[in-house]
Amino acid sequence: MKNPLFVLLLLAPCLLMAQPDFTPLVDAARRGDANALAAQMDAVVQMSILDEDNRLPKASAASELSAFFAKNKPTGCTVVNKGMSDDKLSHFCICSLATTGGTFRLYFYLRQNAGKFLIREIRIEK
Repeated sequence: MKNPLFVLLLLAPCLLMAQPDFTPLVDAARRGDANALAAQMDAVVQMSILDEDNRLPKASAASELSAFFAKNKPTGCTVVNKGMSDDKLSHFCICSLATTGGTFRLYFYLRQNAGKFLIREIRIEK
């Protein structure tokens, strides 16, 4: 490579591309903090908790999560996989959520809106 500046210019768009930070979501799930998750939600969220699917306003979604966390106190949460859509506006994160009631698969789907990534969907599966 004779011109490292040229390479840097080619890579710059990839490095500057907006990506969500899943750490606050994973930490909130690890603590069982539905309010912290609600702070990252869009106005309406698609919720699927153990085969019960609903499209809920943010406050109702937080209540559903609180009820789940009350029955299944989290003891840990680790990221298993994450990725993005082709248009790079949507991202997902799949976690393994360990609780007193067993281990669950936790799925977050986020969509970028006005420069901020918001949770559009949460799934909790056994």
